[in-house]
Amino acid sequence: MRARAWALPALLLSAAALLPAAPAAAAGTQAYHVEEAGVTLSLPSGMRVLQYPVEEGDPAIPLTGYSTAQELNQYYEGMDILLEAYFPETGSYITLEHWETEESWELYSYGDLSQEELEARIADYPYYWWEEGELPYTAASVAQHEQIPFLHYTDLDVSGAVSDYYETVVNGSWLYLGAYTYAEDALTEEETAALSAAIESLSFETVSSANDMAWLEQLNFVSTLAGYLLSVLAVLFCALLPWLRQRAERYGRILTLPGLVCRVNSPLGTVDCYQNYFVLFSPGMSPVSYWYGQTGGAVETSRCFWLYPPGRQPLALPKESFAAGAPVLLARVLSRQLGGRFRQEEGPEETAER
Repeated sequence: MRARAWALPALLLSAAALLPAAPAAAAGTQAYHVEEAGVTLSLPSGMRVLQYPVEEGDPAIPLTGYSTAQELNQYYEGMDILLEAYFPETGSYITLEHWETEESWELYSYGDLSQEELEARIADYPYYWWEEGELPYTAASVAQHEQIPFLHYTDLDVSGAVSDYYETVVNGSWLYLGAYTYAEDALTEEETAALSAAIESLSFETVSSANDMAWLEQLNFVSTLAGYLLSVLAVLFCALLPWLRQRAERYGRILTLPGLVCRVNSPLGTVDCYQNYFVLFSPGMSPVSYWYGQTGGAVETSRCFWLYPPGRQPLALPKESFAAGAPVLLARVLSRQLGGRFRQEEGPEETAER
């Protein structure tokens, strides 16, 4: 069980006297939302409440024994305190603590434990004063709120209950809500009633169980596996693309990839021109792709385009044989890709020997 750090009683009680007294059970309650813990709770409206992080100049800071918000926030951060509410008449206070540990993530939620398991956790705590009837004595029990189990502890002394606190694990985090006193007198009935009311008002934004987490882990595993399979399929598709093109041509169909500029039926076979490359589908042969930068350049005449792929004879693309796209589109692509290596000529008609 997490140890509680005690402030200086003399500072606390003297500081409490600096503020106007207000009855702890003032009419009505005030709701407080604690975003870091994902909870909302209600406290008597007469209490002096500090929420982490505390702003400088808050009149309730002296109640804690600290003089500045910076010092107090450092203390709260070290103790994982998100809210403290003081009873002005006595200096007793209610604290909300919230933090995570490896054990809390392993447990994930007290709601996943049976009554026997929760009672076993009580018995395992290293208290030296469990024997009822001998003081000091700590009473412990399992309490339920909104189907969320809490372990409820009450430390008793000769003066009565000196602390009263509830512990649970929700969404992989510890949550403590307790009432404590620095005075010689014990907690009053009014103060313990305020804590009980705070527990009853406690509401959680979301509550999940270890089973929910297991389902999410399975979903993440399936998503990861699906992504891996899609990557493998993409690699296989790219590897098989030339074969698919060859098979498609054999059956009278040629695959078209996104970004097709034009398709031309040339004397050497069908040519598909894209923004960065062109593909030659020669009958009886595998498709061959060329980057425009690999070519020796290109020439446009009045009748056709001439491309000069490396290691092959010049490739003529007759303007009258465009099956898709238009000559003007191809001219723009060649001009952009080849720059000065693309020429436009006006002259005598070409011959097959060009």
